[in-house]
Amino acid sequence: MNKKIWITIGIIILVTLSWFFYSASKKQYCWPYCPEMTNEDREEIKESALDASIKDWKTYEDGKFGFKINYPTTIEQSSDENDYRSNRPNILVVFLNKNNSLPSFPDSIRIRLVPSADYQVYKDALINDVVYDGKGDHPSSFNDFREIKIGNNSFYYIVSGLFEGQLSLTYYFVSEDKRIFAFDISAQGVDWTNPNPDTIDNNSTHKILKSMLETLKFTK
Repeated sequence: MNKKIWITIGIIILVTLSWFFYSASKKQYCWPYCPEMTNEDREEIKESALDASIKDWKTYEDGKFGFKINYPTTIEQSSDENDYRSNRPNILVVFLNKNNSLPSFPDSIRIRLVPSADYQVYKDALINDVVYDGKGDHPSSFNDFREIKIGNNSFYYIVSGLFEGQLSLTYYFVSEDKRIFAFDISAQGVDWTNPNPDTIDNNSTHKILKSMLETLKFTK
C-alpha cells in the first residue's frame, strides 16, 4: 500500500513538472499566438526584438520639439544647407540614402514641422500640405490619406507622387497638443511606368523610413 502511494505521488510530481516546463516554453516561443499572454508580455517581447535589431543604429534627438528617432548607419544626416532649402518650411533634419539612388541625386528622408496655426482642424492642415507631383493639386478630401500604425504611434500616410522616376510620400504624426510632424521620402530611379503598390512598398528608402518610424519616441 505504501508503495502505491509513493508511485501515485511520483506521478503527480512528474505531471506537475512536465506541465510547468511545457507552459514556460510555450509562453516563450509561441508569441504572438499565445492566448494566455498579456498585452504587456507582447509589448515587452516586441521592444526586445526592436532593440536587438537597431543596436548599431545612431540616434537623432531634437530637444526643442521633444522627439528622438533612430536611423541606420547606411544613411547619413545631411549637413548641406541646400538640403534644408525648399518650398517646404520648418525642415528639422534631412537624411540621405546614397546607396539606392543616382549619384548626383541621393534619396532623402526629411522630418518637418507642418505649420498648423492657421487651421482649426488638423485634417485641413494635412490636405493643404500635400501637393501632388506633376499636377500641383491638393488632395480633394481627407479620404485620400490612409491611417496606419507603426510601432507605438499612428500615422496618416499618403503617396504624393510617382512621377518621372521619382517616388514622393509622407507619413504625418499628429501629437496630443496638435503639433504636426511630417516624415517625407523622395526616392529617385523608381519604375514609374508600372505604378503598382509593390513599386512603393518594396522601395528600399521607404523600408528604411518605416523601420525608423518604429523607433520614434516623444520626450515631451
